[in-house]
Amino acid sequence: MVQMPANAQEFLVDNNFQECDYSQLGIPPELNDIEKIQKTRGKYKDLKNKTAELMNSSKYNKSTYLRIPYSDIKKEKYTVQSITKVDDKILISAYKSKNYSRLYIYDIETASLEGIIILDNKAHVGGISFDHDKDILYITGSNGEVNSYDYSVIRAINKTDNYVIDLSDSVEKKEEEKLEIKINNNINIRNIDKSVNASTIYYYDNRLYVATFNPTGKGYLYSYKVDYNSENKTISIIDEHTNKYIVGARIQGIALTKYNNKDYLICSQSIGITYSSFLVYEMTDEELIFVGRTYIDDYGLEGITIDENNNLVGIFEHNDRPILVKSVEELLSEVSDSILDIWPGNELGSYVGGLVYKLINK
Repeated sequence: MVQMPANAQEFLVDNNFQECDYSQLGIPPELNDIEKIQKTRGKYKDLKNKTAELMNSSKYNKSTYLRIPYSDIKKEKYTVQSITKVDDKILISAYKSKNYSRLYIYDIETASLEGIIILDNKAHVGGISFDHDKDILYITGSNGEVNSYDYSVIRAINKTDNYVIDLSDSVEKKEEEKLEIKINNNINIRNIDKSVNASTIYYYDNRLYVATFNPTGKGYLYSYKVDYNSENKTISIIDEHTNKYIVGARIQGIALTKYNNKDYLICSQSIGITYSSFLVYEMTDEELIFVGRTYIDDYGLEGITIDENNNLVGIFEHNDRPILVKSVEELLSEVSDSILDIWPGNELGSYVGGLVYKLINK
């Protein structure tokens, strides 16, 4: 089990709780109750014991794992960011500073790496999602952009074992060959908010959802209705207006699904070595309704997706964790408001991690 950082204990015995505006930290209302949090001051050991007991209970040991050896990506010093499922393949996005970003393609049945797509940019590629009806692959780009690619073209290319498809400018190719795979679009969340980046994405029910990452405060979710013109290979936004929702801090991945006739937004949340968590919201046209949270006993959870069997699939940035697979039904049964009351140490540790992140990435 990952230990809470030492400074989390210091926060627990400080009086700094009262100086925090918890509503701006992406912390659910249940943790805004200063009285409840102060009851844990000076009781770090008890808190840690309760945490261990909860994590070791059967409720938190139901997850199964898909054994795809994506730790191979680490050998090339690339950092894993997001995941999606296309046909019988798992696609994993990864970046490396000053290098072209990549997609690693694994066969689900054999758990083997089939090939690599070298992308035409050096973005963080924190989100990847697939439109199964139109064969379009969406990947977050730089400066608020979302890039799109025609996967039917990728699928039709004759491939050998361990193939490489290079879309980067480092390889000379005819302009028409590039255009075959790349799809033009006008999706850029900086057209709405000038200072934000497209951190992660999800395609669901003819809409593209784009989320931002804020290490210490609230994040945003933008919803676009999009249309694809196959003749000129162009994606257009067809909303008269774009929906904008407020979500929690430190969002790494998003996924949407329907369960019991309700639409749910599921967010993965992590930073540093604090416990990862899932935030769950019920989604309507007008608002997000916070349902609750559940934690997992590991850190570094990044991108998530939901497969055709309504299984949530998640991937870890640190590359040596097996892929997480959990049914949506199971996840929703685990989500609870009451779990939040014993987690102030993790919340504060996450907030400190967010402050450090801000300092490093200034």
